[in-house]
Amino acid sequence: GDDRRVMHLLAAGDEVRLVKAAIDVADAAHLTGDVHGEHVALVEGLRSVSTRADPEAEMRLIERLLRSALRRGMPAGFDELLYRVSRAPDRKETRQIERVARGALCAVEGDNRRALAEIPDPATIDAPVVRRAALSSRLYAARGLAADEQLAEIERLEALAQVADERQARFALSSARAWLAYQRHEYAEAAGLHLRAAESQEGPFAEATARLNAASAYLEAGRYDEARAIAEGVAAYSRDRRNTLLETRAEWIARAAVYRSGKDGPADVDLADAALATPDYQCAMVVLTEAACAWRAGDERTARRLAERAAETWLAVRAEAPALI
Repeated sequence: GDDRRVMHLLAAGDEVRLVKAAIDVADAAHLTGDVHGEHVALVEGLRSVSTRADPEAEMRLIERLLRSALRRGMPAGFDELLYRVSRAPDRKETRQIERVARGALCAVEGDNRRALAEIPDPATIDAPVVRRAALSSRLYAARGLAADEQLAEIERLEALAQVADERQARFALSSARAWLAYQRHEYAEAAGLHLRAAESQEGPFAEATARLNAASAYLEAGRYDEARAIAEGVAAYSRDRRNTLLETRAEWIARAAVYRSGKDGPADVDLADAALATPDYQCAMVVLTEAACAWRAGDERTARRLAERAAETWLAVRAEAPALI
């Protein structure tokens, strides 16, 4: 798919071909992590389908808008999705999408038990895209539970996925076990599980994300060379595809590995500035690492300036404990 094709068909008024192109472009963008391109294609497709009666095409687009909202993880994305659902025909699949969306929004907002009560069991869902979204959302919500409850939910969903031969669920399930191991401070095991998730053929972006999660786990395990090697590889991949969010996180892990291994070097102020375009918590971590590098290098002025910026960023999201660092 090519997003220029979507715009060309939109200008030409070819609505039938536009919807198919929008789905193709959205699927391709999802695999490469192009969140913006995926969203634009789906919105244009839905705008077209709203002018004519084609409930099946509308469902295929809304399914993918659910998938897009889950990856974005922002309340605004779920609000837009729920608005589209409210305008769609009232049918079983529409109601299931609405429940997954409302449950996932609860999880994003930290109400994990309510999320699990709302998100339908994947076994009750026929549409593959919606079924995988429900499974991923339940696993995400379960992260906020006690370790034994998390494990029980993972094992239950693993059994369901095995019965349904859901090979594409491997990424979410391996990632869930990895996050549980990470919470238990079993960092080397977590890294191995993330690397297993990277082999699930879920697409290049998912693979890069899983590898970066493995690098983060290796960092906590004290295996700095492995963390740095993986992170630098992901940074190169992200740079080629202009994925700032992934690149900045990869650069931070590589820099943290160097710092924690005891090596000296000046602060990368450009990286600290680039981190301003990333979510607050990631930005604060990047900036604090560079503040530590500046301090070790004897540049107290830069260290103080960056540390103050990190503290302000954490306080902005009410993360008071990290701000004290």
